[in-house]
Amino acid sequence: MWQEAGPPGGIPVVLIHGLGAWSETWRPTIDALAMAGYRVIASTCPPFGFSFRPASGDYSTEAQAKRIVALLDAMKLDSVVLIGHSFGARATVEAALSAPQRVRTLVLVCAALGLQDPPGADAGAFRPRRAANRAVRNAVVANTCHQSLADRNVAARVHLASRRNHVPAHRDISTAASSRCDHRGIWAGGARSSCCRMRQPASRQPLLYRKLVLPTLVIWGENDTVTPLPQAKHLVSLLPDATLLTLPGIGSHSAARGRRCF
Repeated sequence: MWQEAGPPGGIPVVLIHGLGAWSETWRPTIDALAMAGYRVIASTCPPFGFSFRPASGDYSTEAQAKRIVALLDAMKLDSVVLIGHSFGARATVEAALSAPQRVRTLVLVCAALGLQDPPGADAGAFRPRRAANRAVRNAVVANTCHQSLADRNVAARVHLASRRNHVPAHRDISTAASSRCDHRGIWAGGARSSCCRMRQPASRQPLLYRKLVLPTLVIWGENDTVTPLPQAKHLVSLLPDATLLTLPGIGSHSAARGRRCF
């Protein structure tokens, strides 16, 4: 399942959501990028939102990455800006590693990749490069932030929707989509996959990140407590052509530690 907006001839931007979210979570980003002239495709990865439920029950990183590439195939997209948020960044990176020729720019937002942090992150090791496209950067920064546990995230989104005076129908749709997801099934399936797997997926192997020789923008909240900033610095140190954009005063979920954005 996916949503599409913007001119058909625009540069395609594919959005991959995080745990407990779905394509509509990207609504402000979708609207901003479409207004800027991009062709926006926001995917919903099963079993979230109103997506299909595969008979295999396979929600592994590799399976989700294959679904992303299959979406590119179905829409005949050969060169996309691929954006992955939080837990969804794992499948995003996995897809980029499996089909790097299909990705023109990679954007990772508060990426929960599960990579081991180095003993100490040295900001001086990062090589600056020219900034990623400003419209893409601004839309993602303005409307996205890391989510923590699935239930907390759903409650927070509904709460913020109320504060932003979203119409009741929108809140009802978001709640209904979230309630359809079997979170226990996801965790159980992931655990089974981890136990049976002989090797880690490519996205969990730091040395393979050297193969992602493409412009990458890493966006992170300075006060993130779910995926702390050293994880972002480690990630950037692994990528050949990456820029780290840190958001001052932005946290993961604690209002006391910083603002939260979606």
